[in-house]
Amino acid sequence: MEITFRTPDAAQAIRQVADEAAYMLVGAGTVTTKEQAEAAADAGARFIVSPGFSEKVASFCKEKDILYLPGCVTPTEIMKAMEYGIQTVKFFPAQIYGGEKAIEALSAPFGNITFVPTGQPERISSKSEDTGLWRKLDGERKVLGNRRL
Repeated sequence: MEITFRTPDAAQAIRQVADEAAYMLVGAGTVTTKEQAEAAADAGARFIVSPGFSEKVASFCKEKDILYLPGCVTPTEIMKAMEYGIQTVKFFPAQIYGGEKAIEALSAPFGNITFVPTGQPERISSKSEDTGLWRKLDGERKVLGNRRL
């Protein structure tokens, strides 16, 4: 469960889920600063998701062994994430940055990277009736999709 840091009660909500539903994997989303990452980790977050890449957040998460999914849409951002040992990146907002075609192109030089497109990926390809194309492109390439319920 991802609880976004777009509310002042995010850390409290993470703590409550971590304490009362230990069987759930709870993390923090929309984390933009190291301070937010620290607050989330202190509250029990087991993963951090950001809309962009932050070296400070990446360093903190690496030091604390917390999964970090930064938003990366360019080769430079992906390479920077790789320098921190990150192998899964958030592709956000997918629709604006080229969607399926962009991920397919980026998968050629970055075949070891898993992309998690967000921002209504199911609307990117009008030719597809389901989001299955987001789960797998061309064999081995790993792509995950999201759908808000």
